[in-house]
Amino acid sequence: INCRSLLSLSMGEGISLKEFRQALDLIIEASVEENGGTRRMIEDEVNHVEVIHNLMRKARNENHSSDVLVQCDAFIHEWESSGRISAAVQQLIALLNRPHIRSALVATHEISNGRYSPELPPVPFEVDDDDGIAVKIVKLVKKTKTSNGIGVTIKKDHKGRVVIARILKDSIAEKSGCIQEGDRILEVNSINVQKMDPAEIADLLVDMECGSVSLKMHPADPPTANATVSNIHLRAMTDYDAHSDRSHPCSDSSVSFTRGDIIELLMCGDEYWWQGRRIGRGAFAGTHALPNGNVHESVGLFPSETLMLKRQSGGTMGKRREMDGLGTIRSLSSKSSREMDDHIPYESIIRLSPSSLPHPRPILLIGTPGVGRNELKRRLITLYPKRFSTTVPHTTRTQRENEANGVQYHFVSRPRLEEMISKGEMMEFGEFKGNLYGTALAAIHSAAKKGMPLLTPHPLALKALRSPPFIPFIVFIRPPNKKDFINTRSAAALTRGRPFTEAEIDSIIEQSQAIEKSHGAYFDAEVVNGDVECALNDVIRLIDSVDSTPAWVPLSWATRQDR
Repeated sequence: INCRSLLSLSMGEGISLKEFRQALDLIIEASVEENGGTRRMIEDEVNHVEVIHNLMRKARNENHSSDVLVQCDAFIHEWESSGRISAAVQQLIALLNRPHIRSALVATHEISNGRYSPELPPVPFEVDDDDGIAVKIVKLVKKTKTSNGIGVTIKKDHKGRVVIARILKDSIAEKSGCIQEGDRILEVNSINVQKMDPAEIADLLVDMECGSVSLKMHPADPPTANATVSNIHLRAMTDYDAHSDRSHPCSDSSVSFTRGDIIELLMCGDEYWWQGRRIGRGAFAGTHALPNGNVHESVGLFPSETLMLKRQSGGTMGKRREMDGLGTIRSLSSKSSREMDDHIPYESIIRLSPSSLPHPRPILLIGTPGVGRNELKRRLITLYPKRFSTTVPHTTRTQRENEANGVQYHFVSRPRLEEMISKGEMMEFGEFKGNLYGTALAAIHSAAKKGMPLLTPHPLALKALRSPPFIPFIVFIRPPNKKDFINTRSAAALTRGRPFTEAEIDSIIEQSQAIEKSHGAYFDAEVVNGDVECALNDVIRLIDSVDSTPAWVPLSWATRQDR
């Protein structure tokens, strides 16, 4: 049995000449003993053994897949001819007879022996390694037309040679695995381009709408660790229009975004230009909670945080010239074409599951007075009194006969409320007719013990509320267009009082636009309050998603939860 196993290994997995010789020696001795006498292998026989071993190894290499199937068939035949077969063996035989199982066995055998690489024919003549330079030829086949060509940008290096400057993520070039940054381009479709400018080479590449392109290149040095990232997402805290950015190296392969957009960061190795894609807007971007908020954009370039901050501070970076492979030249200049806001350009975010939170997330309805957020809050609490809660404000005015302390208001002295304000204990506060009014931050924690807090704070309160202790979900209540505003509010005025004047409507719309411009980056979702019933249903759907679906939150919130 041991001899048979060793010979089987020599055919299947491969054993050394010494092991094969021992196995064959044992077989010969066993055969001689059956017929009487003994016999030792002499030197000529040892040479014969080596020849047989080499022939078997050669046969093994030339017969890649058949040996696996032959052994498989032999196993099946041996068991079928043995008589009684257990149920387990019957199932195994049935599996081994299935075409896809046999194909999987062959594929596994081929891959384990490294037979998946192409076999190149021998060089028909002697080559001196010192003559010429090593080159590689890459043929890229493009089946459909895309906006970013083959997905490379090119530039001249410090020696004036045209090289691959950047490879776009998920592009044809990146998927080929045969092109790397720094490769020197020698020929494009058999056309020598070594003396061409990047613009001329780009024209050759842009001509390839569909079909194939062949690149002959001098390989760059082996790449170092690439700054590829995974599962990194950013929230845009400012607006960016790539097509109006004259310094963008490749506007046809770019990412534009507005405040609140969610960006998937894919590569950040370049100091000034990152690669990524926009996946949607708001807290549920990229999920099925709000499919209308999802987008499926291709990968492109957008300014890194370093570049954004340099532009914001008016810093200079000198100039660089790159060619995008699409026939467009871009010059990287020192100033942006637009003014930047005085805050960070991106916020690192992560998905946070509702089940990991210690308390319900407060729902903040943000909007200008008159947009209808208080009406939405009133209806929600009326419909679901056990689900939602709200805060009890503080005031310094005198308590009335029909009021109870802690129900309508917390009645406190003016010095006490001023002390709370000075200590930063108030979410928001103001003065009306000589009396102070305000909502304490502690009141939110108290409300969270009774249900999901439903609040309508002033936008300026977001600075205090958008923090790990509260983890709020912020909904912007947007007014409809002017025509719909007039129609819906006029109908409501028939039962509730006078309608808004045209000047008041214009003021509400203008103030809403101002709030969106100053605080839009912090909104998790938005609802247009045209028809109040429709808006109410939209808010309810959002809140249901908050209770059941992981949502994007600042990364710092998640790390604070882990402590």
